Amino acid sequence: MMSDSSGQPPARTTIVSAVILVALLGVATWIVEQAAEHPWRALAAALVIAFVTVVPRRQMVEIMKWVIENWKRIVPAGILLTLVALLAVLPLRPGPVAAVGCAHPAEVRVLTSVDELAATRTLVRRYERWTADHNQDAPGCPTVHAFVYAATTAAATSALARAWRPDGAQRPLVSIGPRPDVWLPDSTVDVREVRALARRAQLPEPIRAINSIGSSPVVLVTRAQVPNPAPAWSRLVPALLRGSGPALLAPDPETSTVGLLAAAAYLSGPDGKPTSLAEARQRVRATVVAGPDAGAGAGAVLCRWAGAPPDTSALASAIVSEQAWLRFMGMNPPGAECPGGPVPSGGISVAPAGTPVLDHPLVEFTWSTAAQQSVIDGFRRWLFGGNGRDAREAVHLRDARPDCSALELNPCVPADLDVTLDRYVEAQRPGRVLLALDTSGSMANVAGPAGLTRFDVAARAVVQALGQMGPRDEFGLWTFPGAGGKGQRQLARIAAGSEGHRRQIGEALHGARPAGGTPLYDTIVTGMRAVAAPAPGVDRRALLVMTDGKDTGSGTSAEVARRTVRDMAGRAGAVLFVVATGEASCRDPLDAPPGGARLSLRDLVAADLGGECFDARPDQLTATVAELFKRLWRGE
Repeated sequence: MMSDSSGQPPARTTIVSAVILVALLGVATWIVEQAAEHPWRALAAALVIAFVTVVPRRQMVEIMKWVIENWKRIVPAGILLTLVALLAVLPLRPGPVAAVGCAHPAEVRVLTSVDELAATRTLVRRYERWTADHNQDAPGCPTVHAFVYAATTAAATSALARAWRPDGAQRPLVSIGPRPDVWLPDSTVDVREVRALARRAQLPEPIRAINSIGSSPVVLVTRAQVPNPAPAWSRLVPALLRGSGPALLAPDPETSTVGLLAAAAYLSGPDGKPTSLAEARQRVRATVVAGPDAGAGAGAVLCRWAGAPPDTSALASAIVSEQAWLRFMGMNPPGAECPGGPVPSGGISVAPAGTPVLDHPLVEFTWSTAAQQSVIDGFRRWLFGGNGRDAREAVHLRDARPDCSALELNPCVPADLDVTLDRYVEAQRPGRVLLALDTSGSMANVAGPAGLTRFDVAARAVVQALGQMGPRDEFGLWTFPGAGGKGQRQLARIAAGSEGHRRQIGEALHGARPAGGTPLYDTIVTGMRAVAAPAPGVDRRALLVMTDGKDTGSGTSAEVARRTVRDMAGRAGAVLFVVATGEASCRDPLDAPPGGARLSLRDLVAADLGGECFDARPDQLTATVAELFKRLWRGE
């Protein structure tokens, strides 16, 4: 290499080399930033950047000087290498793509439901590939890129009604994502809700057009024996819920459209109208509602159903869409996406008579620009063409029903869904029950030939009755007498009926031992005040006392107890129920102070305000308590 007398390269060569290096570094950096569609170009540019930044400046200048001096030999070699690279790339990206790359595709944002996230992504990816295969200007380059995301029904409808603007309760851009260009909800039910919310708030109309792209009936997935053909939901559900524990899994009607349509089915009577509140409470309490977390959806419902013990009636059935069931069973193996891995594939799906149908609308918005609308038009045309039909079949959507493509007069949208939701919410309101169980010495008396004591029989009746609780129902357990033969002992505080709370009650009963007196009146007064304590959202409040004898050891009189019961019933709706067994009787007069009124247990319960007293022999305790708890949880 040539150099001046100081051993340094000529100044002009150094300057030219530096300019070339800066230009090379700039071009390589730009390629990295723009090469999202061409990872191989980004890799080559990154290598150039690394080479320029790692090699010392002096050596780099020497290399560039050598390149400048030998360019006549380097250029032909570079052309040859470029031709070889093009020959390698052309089979993968024919036409001009290999030489100039793909232009940035049009962006479209697609909002869908939690249940439909996987299916929508499959549809959109197929459309992207189709645009690449049919791109005549740049074969192999997709003209559309879609961002698909999901939100619960309640969150989506609220945000769309406000055109995605934040309010005091929600910031959609943060909690959900960008404002959508197109929406693929489960049902026109959701579209109507958006329109209703916007009109109620006097906001601009957000919906431009809707078109149903497919349909999917709501089905019952079950391991139970079901008649063929299956009866209507109003007859099928009560038969499934006859057991003592939860037998049905369903999405939450307050957050899921499938859950709402399912509720319209399982909370309807034979005449198609909503069931009575008492019947609704019984059905809701026998139904396990899947949580609304965004990562759950129909897949989580089916994973939980499939993971339930197959040899029990617990959670033997679930309500989902037919599409969700077919996708679940179409996995290889079934349930491969479940947290615990693949699951048994037993079970069938049935569509009871008159089952609701999801009409899967494609919703367009009034805020779309002309460019966005052009992209949406192309996606819609593809969906209704031959390739779109194949894609819809691949995600197990049935053909769209022509009569289910309108906001009005849509037979796929059940009537009175607001009534259904109100009935469900009312039936979900928890009951608040406190059981005070007599553990006086007389409860240790043998109750029958099996050698069980009165307390043993009562404890078994309580544990069995707890199976009728809903997960939100509140229950507490006291025994009396308490320490020193006075007052009460709290074995379990009043709390929601979780599995852990029920287990705690069973363990506490197992450890209790009858002894001491019977402070009945004190227990009634204290228990009624506890049940009547403030508890938001509680519907039914009751104190249930089980005793086998008259009061001994109370500091409170029967008259004070009677007045307290009536006061708590009138002010807080708290009701007293007494189950009398052994020597106790609802009709027998209670001890009274000299000159005082002679009262009975029946007088204490305030029957005119909803209270009741039951006489039960020890062998009748289980049936009596079970029936009483059934009435309590049903709100009768």
